[in-house]
Parts: sequence; C-alpha cells; structure tokens
Amino acid sequence: MENYFFKKEVDLATLHQGFTIPRKQHNLFLHNIKYNLKPGEHLDIIFLINNEKFIARMRNVNFNKKRYPDHTPILQIRYDNNKFLINKLQSLFLNSYNYISNERKLKDIKGKKYIKIPDPQKEFLILYSTELSDTFVLDYLTFKENNDLKNIIKEKEISENTIELILNEKDYNAKIELQHKLIKVRKLNYRIAIRLKELYDYKCQICGYTA
Repeated sequence: MENYFFKKEVDLATLHQGFTIPRKQHNLFLHNIKYNLKPGEHLDIIFLINNEKFIARMRNVNFNKKRYPDHTPILQIRYDNNKFLINKLQSLFLNSYNYISNERKLKDIKGKKYIKIPDPQKEFLILYSTELSDTFVLDYLTFKENNDLKNIIKEKEISENTIELILNEKDYNAKIELQHKLIKVRKLNYRIAIRLKELYDYKCQICGYTA
C-alpha cells in the first residue's frame, strides 16, 4: 500500500543537497520508518525513481536547545554525498536546474541565496510511502508536464472516454510492471485532477459553486 506524503517545490537545495520535511509531516514520516529519530540521529532510506534505487539519509538535526528553546524539531532528507541521486534529480528537473544556474551567473550570486522560480516554470518533487518502512517512491511533476496539461485543457475538453483511456494506459516497457503501473496511474490521476479543475474553472460540476 502506497500513500501520498507531500509535494515539494524544487529549489537550489533540492537539486544539490536535500530538503526539510514540513513540521506537520514529521509524525507521518517517523511512523512510517517505525523509529523515533532523536536529535542528532540519522537513518538511511531508499528512494525509488522509475524503479531505480537511490540512497538518501533522514536525520533529526541536533541544535542548541538552550539557545533556541522554542525552536521546533528539524527533520531533513540529505543526499549531499550521493552524486548519482543528485545527477538524477538535476536531469529530471532540468528546467529548474538551468533557470537557477543561469540566474546565479547573471546576478553573480554566491552561497545559498534563494532564487525564486516563476510560477509558470515551477517543478515539483512528490513523495509516497511504500510497504517497506525505509523505502519511498519519489515522483515528479516537471515543467514540460505542467505546460502539456495547460495546452490540452485549452485545446479541447476532456471527455469521460479520454479519462478512461488515460487511466487504463499501460507501460509495457516497465521492468517491474505492477510497481510501474501503480506509479503511472497515480501520477496520471494527479494530472487529471489538475485538468478538470482548470477546465471547470474550479467550480463544482453539480452545484456550480467555487470550492
């Protein structure tokens, strides 16, 4: 059984080092790994990306509680030393990587200064849990996919038959057919939700009211 965890907007840190898990998701992550990470502790985890395995590290950041008594816990996913995972993410999110790299060169930015990617060009990393406590599916929503969705919605309405065809689409090149199919259907469901919301101007198809 796989469950949606959260969606993370891709930024400089995501493409080079890792990301921080939102505070409201801490209990969900800790429950999934079946281990209560104490401050300073870490645990190796696995990301599945299109059936490829990549090692990352989940850690509970150890900070000075006397100096920051009201600071909430910080749970991070790090992969600074895994060049294979970093290269994979940079290739998947090539638009974000190129945009950030060009902006840093143009503005002569050094260090970790945040660069905001324009809304139409944003890309997202999406995490799902699996039946294995240390394994997560890492899915992605790229710049190209976002634009493809918008073009489809503008060009024509999405009929029920079209949705059914998309849902039943299979990938016969998958090495692990069942796992790949689950990932693909879930991702397409997410795309369909976006299409329908935009197609009907975010209004209920039954009552006509905006959510």
